[in-house]
Amino acid sequence: MDDIEWEIMRQNEEAEEAEDEDTKLQVVAVRLLTYLTRPELQPNPCEESVWQRPYHSENDCAFIMIMGLNVSAFDQILMAGFEESWNTMPIPRNDVAGTAAPCIYRQSLDAAGALGLVLHFLGSTMSEVSLQQIFALILTTTSQYINFSLSILLSTLRGIQDAGVIWPEGDKFEELTDLVIAWHPLLTGVFGTMDGLNLAVQVLKDQEIKNATYNVWLHEHFVSCMLAFASHGTVIACKLNAPGSWHDSQVAHPIYEKLQTATPEGYYLVTNTAFPCGTSQIEGHICAPMTQGHHLPADLTEGRNLEQFDRQLVYMPIWKANEQEEIWESFKNMLFSEQKAKDRVSQFHLMYST
Repeated sequence: MDDIEWEIMRQNEEAEEAEDEDTKLQVVAVRLLTYLTRPELQPNPCEESVWQRPYHSENDCAFIMIMGLNVSAFDQILMAGFEESWNTMPIPRNDVAGTAAPCIYRQSLDAAGALGLVLHFLGSTMSEVSLQQIFALILTTTSQYINFSLSILLSTLRGIQDAGVIWPEGDKFEELTDLVIAWHPLLTGVFGTMDGLNLAVQVLKDQEIKNATYNVWLHEHFVSCMLAFASHGTVIACKLNAPGSWHDSQVAHPIYEKLQTATPEGYYLVTNTAFPCGTSQIEGHICAPMTQGHHLPADLTEGRNLEQFDRQLVYMPIWKANEQEEIWESFKNMLFSEQKAKDRVSQFHLMYST
């Protein structure tokens, strides 16, 4: 009997004793051979896995690309409690008491590896088989480590003040709008922006969930998130994992409440045209660029002022110095297809004609 047959037999025996749904799902995966066993993986995950090279490089670009955090933020989370929790709390298992002392020397990953694993899991749509290859872990260990790391990551982040999602108060609005005015002098009162994010999800057999996550515009299944950013770049409000079939304005309803009840008069968020700007509840607290067919003032001066204001909503002066430079300097020499592909600004601009 070869190793794979023995592993399948062992997993079948465990399935008969399994009480929780997660274990049963893992056994189903094993039966389908959608897994890797120890002989196919690096023998020492703490020293020889694919993960070790980018981790030891301590390169900010590499960290951000694969985990969404730079090196200092990664280390901050480790030192703020994640490492201590990993080293002092037992990983939950059916055959281990919750008060048992952790066996650190027998764990396949140290605290840094566990944090890297859960950040890979949160920041990508890769399957657990891919995570097995990167971290040199067998299937059951991968699932156990992800579940445990998620819980201690949440408790760690709750203890970090900088990780809090906090709506500004008092004089903070003035500080935030000053940052905007330094680049866009006409946008007095802007303290941030808001936009939606669709995250792809697997299609479930449950028809109700399947319909709820289907986005008819994008023809895919998603969960929708809404994020509001202050002008200094931090998240100040969010709505996460709403059904993908919802419109952005529906997902943003909790943020609308903050605009209505916790935002002083004269301060507003800049959004795209998917968000309603003129409803009575949030009137004056959301501003979006003009759209095609927008009614312009009859007065020439008012029209030009509105045009200048609208341009500052969508244009950053620094664009001309980097990726958009070809648009500005060599537009006449570009093919029409290149112009359309690279233009990111003119679609939002309406020209006021005399």
